[in-house]
Amino acid sequence: NAGKSGLDQWNFTMHPARAGKTQDPGGEYTRRWCPELARLPTKYLHSPWEAPEDVLRSSGVRLGPGGSYPHRVVKDISAGIRQSGDAIRAQRARSLEWNDGGGYDLIVLPRGSTVGHDGLPFRVFTKPEFRIIGGRPPGGAWAGAGE
Repeated sequence: NAGKSGLDQWNFTMHPARAGKTQDPGGEYTRRWCPELARLPTKYLHSPWEAPEDVLRSSGVRLGPGGSYPHRVVKDISAGIRQSGDAIRAQRARSLEWNDGGGYDLIVLPRGSTVGHDGLPFRVFTKPEFRIIGGRPPGGAWAGAGE
């Protein structure tokens, strides 16, 4: 779901570097699928931009255009999180008919998939910071929603 698909697409986002460190602590997966980083010490494998220049050089890694691995795409993670949240809330605000009175997402369950809710709107979990109640998110303000 880090690719933003499925019913809980709004509710699950992984930190780009921390997720690698927790899900691939020894670096085996990353070394297999990103061989250009394979010689980096594990400490820097999931965040090569943190490696000192001499470590990059001795590992054969050059960051940036013409290099062996690109520069970081998102440099300010906190700003990226805010921008992502703003975009999610703005998109949800454009489709208020798919929100219930409590600000939760609604989906229509396909016929034959349930006993009591076939073809009817069904409430699914939505994180509090993404709920839109009465056309406004909790707290009443967000950036990037056309205000």
